Amino acid sequence: MNDHPSIKQIEDDLKIAEQALLETGRVMASFVIMTPRKRLMIAMPAENPRVKAIYYGLLRLLCHAENAFAVTLIAECWMRVERLRGQETVEELAARATKIRPSQASDRLEAIIAATCYRGEDGKLIIALAAREIVRGADGRPTGTKPPSFPEDSLP
Repeated sequence: MNDHPSIKQIEDDLKIAEQALLETGRVMASFVIMTPRKRLMIAMPAENPRVKAIYYGLLRLLCHAENAFAVTLIAECWMRVERLRGQETVEELAARATKIRPSQASDRLEAIIAATCYRGEDGKLIIALAAREIVRGADGRPTGTKPPSFPEDSLP
């Protein structure tokens, strides 16, 4: 394996999430740990914040023990896009974007994601994100996914 994730690996992780969605109707948050020798997948079944904190601690220890070079979060989420407006600063954008949670926004998208974090050759943190919008049938059950369809006014 390389010392950085490939686009194919990230897309494969997203396919795992889509398969789980179609088979079970949901995606349990999971982490894929990439090491020089193997890939490990760890599910995060707990909703309790205290138990999650323990899992995160164990996940960090496992990453160190296995000499991980990247970690991918696979999850189901709500998404929305906010763009800079006119002369707006990044700080103003952040303040506006965090006034409402994506789950409460009328323009939200229900999606599955694979978000991968790793360090570049210069040591800087790189985050690569792949997302698919969830498509539901008339009965509300997932029938598949498609590329995210963001509103036209949110595009650059």
